[in-house]
Amino acid sequence: MLRRIAKVLAILAGIVVLEGVVCAQVPQACDDWTHITNATGTFGLSGNASGTIETAPYTKLQYEINQSVNGSFALNGNTGIALVGPFKNTVMISARYTTTYNPPGGDGYTHTESYRGNGTQDAPYFTAELQIDLSACHFSFFSGNPQIEVTKTEVSTTSKGTTTETSTLFYPWGPARLPSGDVSVGPPQRMQPLAAAYIVSALSFAAQDLISDFYGVNINWTSKLELSGTGGDLGPQTGGSSVPAPQISDSSFVAESADKSCQYLDKSPFLLSIPIKRVVGDVDENGLLVDPEKLIANGVVSPYATLRLSVYDVDSDAPIEPELDWVSVNKSTLDRLKGLNDKWVVNEILVPITSLRFGKRNPGSDPTPGMNEIQISIDVLSQSLKPLQLWCMGVDWAQLEFKALSPVIMVNGNNSSHQFWEDFDFIRPFQDQSIPFYHMLDVPTAKVTSNATFLASKLPQKAREFGAKWVHVVAHSKGGLDMRQMLTNMPADFGIRSLTTLSTPHHGSALADFGVYAPQASPLWSEWSGQFVGGLYAGTFDADAGRPDMTTAAVRAFNLWNAGNLPKYFLVDDEVQQVAYNSFSADANVDGSVDASGKPTIQDFEKKGVGFFKGLFTQFAYRTLWEYASASLVTKPTIFGTELILERELNDEPQLNDFLVTVKSAELNPPFIEHLPSKDNHATIANQAIALQAIDGIRAAQPVK
Repeated sequence: MLRRIAKVLAILAGIVVLEGVVCAQVPQACDDWTHITNATGTFGLSGNASGTIETAPYTKLQYEINQSVNGSFALNGNTGIALVGPFKNTVMISARYTTTYNPPGGDGYTHTESYRGNGTQDAPYFTAELQIDLSACHFSFFSGNPQIEVTKTEVSTTSKGTTTETSTLFYPWGPARLPSGDVSVGPPQRMQPLAAAYIVSALSFAAQDLISDFYGVNINWTSKLELSGTGGDLGPQTGGSSVPAPQISDSSFVAESADKSCQYLDKSPFLLSIPIKRVVGDVDENGLLVDPEKLIANGVVSPYATLRLSVYDVDSDAPIEPELDWVSVNKSTLDRLKGLNDKWVVNEILVPITSLRFGKRNPGSDPTPGMNEIQISIDVLSQSLKPLQLWCMGVDWAQLEFKALSPVIMVNGNNSSHQFWEDFDFIRPFQDQSIPFYHMLDVPTAKVTSNATFLASKLPQKAREFGAKWVHVVAHSKGGLDMRQMLTNMPADFGIRSLTTLSTPHHGSALADFGVYAPQASPLWSEWSGQFVGGLYAGTFDADAGRPDMTTAAVRAFNLWNAGNLPKYFLVDDEVQQVAYNSFSADANVDGSVDASGKPTIQDFEKKGVGFFKGLFTQFAYRTLWEYASASLVTKPTIFGTELILERELNDEPQLNDFLVTVKSAELNPPFIEHLPSKDNHATIANQAIALQAIDGIRAAQPVK
């Protein structure tokens, strides 16, 4: 019996390799759990993965991951299934990732991250119990908050030398990420495999998370589960579909039947309700889309959804008086069921999107779901033969699946707010095309790491308001750096389909250099240039917590580990999606004018959105970025001792810019696809024309047909 249960574990988890086992027979009723007599045993799970991935040109990622878990279990027909802990000294995880960048001409780097964790603390790491209530036909999963202490070691080697950094991390393990409390799983024939799947998932989360959290790549993982023990057997196989219910996601909604038995005309109509939480557009009082044709035309939602029904014993091919069962969705009759005698068959029926009831957005909380009523009129040809009933049919589960554009979240830059997206009507095309979006985040003026934490909390929260787990993100200026930091440490159960940056300093800004370093330099010995005076002013009267992270030196160090590790894929609800990256830049010298010496000049119409006072310095700012690549502090001896001196570095060639970020700095290819520079400044780049281009990129990343 234990080996049979192990096979069910293997099939449902999809990651466990077992040999020489027989598939378990599934009980029909709650009482059949009493066929499982007392059984105890031990389990051991081990896994490993290794390989090399080309993450970017000239860049390779080598990885090695190992995992082992050991423990004991107990099964009993009267009390259910329990994992018995504590599992002290039984959890071992080790992983190493080495990223090597070897560009032509040298000056590459090697970055190694090593992890090692084990369950050696005195407190129990994992104590969980999975109980089955035979009378109510549901199970409950109880656990504490287990976590593994992991030591992380980073070693970076560049042409300038080698640095080593060690830190301690804590990773949630197993059931910490699974539902807790009472979880209804419907009728008993689905209870056993669900319980089994949860156990295997619990054993495998830790190593899987190490991979996805840090690199977001799809790595081939091999693991093996071994079970041994003694116990009884199961009862006879009766009822239950052989096809498991599909995964619930933000575009797939599932309901399971409370009664899977074969039902006759006297039970007609069969009813099942599927709630859809997804917010696609405005809905009326019945949950129907207000303007579905517009949403379909603009690629916001697919014209049809697919209704899948797992049905039993539908004799639609009987030679005499074939069974006729009509299916309706929200009182709209669609098609008849098709099936085979004494067999489970999955039917697929197209449902016009105009017939579905969608979620209604409630800002600040979860959406109100639209309730979709599935009705099956059973054996309608026998209506005239009452009380004689010819045919019966049963339903295991029903699914409604459709395609819908993920909501767009807008992330403002440093010293900015949501008002930025309104100033030059960036949001207008989104409104005109009824694209779901949110632009009111108001990201604080803070360090990149702090804002990444803020975004990791807020973005999933705002996605949930749309009933979504995937989003597209448009970020301005430093907001793009904040998002890049967040992408390398994503929250669970949440994914990014695309990131579009507007004037983000992907290589830093020389203006940030002058603003940060000039106030620290000695005025007596530094060169009294316009840049020094301007930087001294900016750093003294216009300083903020976010600016140091935009200096060329800070972003250069940031890129060393972040640029090559931006995820290519995310996995949410067993759905893998590629991440699309797009970048936009701007040149504020719209008319390309220069003075007699060939230096660019800025006219009043090119200062739009800058403000009167800052507008006085726009030509100075443009020429600074045009001429200088960076500024830095150096220590030099003087007659009064050692002093900090501000030094400037010239550009190899003049650089077009938007007053704050050069066109070159706004590009990061790979992975970003760079677009032609627009004739805008740092503020006006958030206009309708750029919004339309951004929407084109979003649609290309997620076609909805």
